[in-house]
Parts: sequence; C-alpha cells; structure tokens
Amino acid sequence: MSPRRPNDLRSRERRVQMRNLQRAEQNLRANLHLHGVDEAARPHMERALAHVREAGIALQKLGQAR
Repeated sequence: MSPRRPNDLRSRERRVQMRNLQRAEQNLRANLHLHGVDEAARPHMERALAHVREAGIALQKLGQAR
C-alpha cells in the first residue's frame, strides 16, 4: 500500500468538512422550523446558517468566497 499523497488527504478532508457543514445546515434549518424558538435566538441561528453556507461555498470554490 502506498502512502497517501497530500492532495488525496486534502481532498478527503474537504469532503469531511463539506459533510459536516451540510449536517450543520440541516440542523440549523430544523431548529428554525421548530415552534417556540426564542425570538433572541432566531436571528443568531439565521446568521449561523448564512455563515455555514458561506463556508460551503469557500470549500467548493476555493478563492471565490468573500
């Protein structure tokens, strides 16, 4: 078995990061759809969701995120 090349490892790590970001987005969306979400918490979750989306864009399109 040959040792992993750095690019293979980076690619695998990006896939893991994307999967984690997708889970975070799903969980934040689910929280926002719950009844009785605290009014003070909602804007924070909405901003967190926006940040998670931006992080996903940054991973998919390296160098093109803001």
